[in-house]
Amino acid sequence: MIQRRVIFMKSLLSTLLMASFLMLSGCKDDDKRLPDPQEEETGVTEIQIADIVGIPDYVSFNKVRVEIKGDCWDVIDVVEAPYIQGEPITLLLSAPSSSKLMRVLRSSDSDYCACWPISSLASNPDARVAELGDIIAYKDDFAVGRIYLTDWQDFSVGEKIYIYYHYADRGFTLSGSNKSYTYSADFKKGWNMYANILFVDPAPDPLNPPPLRANRCTTVIPEGTGLHWRFEFWKYEEDSEEV
Repeated sequence: MIQRRVIFMKSLLSTLLMASFLMLSGCKDDDKRLPDPQEEETGVTEIQIADIVGIPDYVSFNKVRVEIKGDCWDVIDVVEAPYIQGEPITLLLSAPSSSKLMRVLRSSDSDYCACWPISSLASNPDARVAELGDIIAYKDDFAVGRIYLTDWQDFSVGEKIYIYYHYADRGFTLSGSNKSYTYSADFKKGWNMYANILFVDPAPDPLNPPPLRANRCTTVIPEGTGLHWRFEFWKYEEDSEEV
């Protein structure tokens, strides 16, 4: 009887140890998916919009509105700011809800619920991100155009920079390439400026198109490029009454 009891106790002890091991293993896996609470949040906390180029004389607006896109590109938040003619606009950015962020990498070509294509690589695929959408100008509730940060000039050619903003819940690097894009970015925890650098051919010829050049996507913003805010009007100029 004593021997059976000893065997039973050994069996029970082994079962408890195995259960504890599995629970701890599961916790470790969960910990890998969670951001490090000690990692300091850095980066952009506000966007200052000033000296906007290209606003037609007959266009006026009194506020800007921008959507923040999260999981599966759903709108998870909206940022608004008033606009007084000629004065700077300040958009205040805060951390989105962690439960609403999107995955960094898509799992397949048909997976559109994550930010970057399967051909790219992330140093921490457990990271989660959000994207700031277009900055839309409104006159009351009527959208009249968008405002964007670029170095683009009328009739200019060569490399053109367009700035976007992404939030990351932890630091990670993005690399890789495909036929259209080359990725080389280092995201910090918080909001990051992210550049799409395109190439505009100086002499487009539909009969003799130039070799395809991949657009570069990077968090390294080239210096001395003359970045400025431009306005893109959404109403035809022949309808030139003030809107």
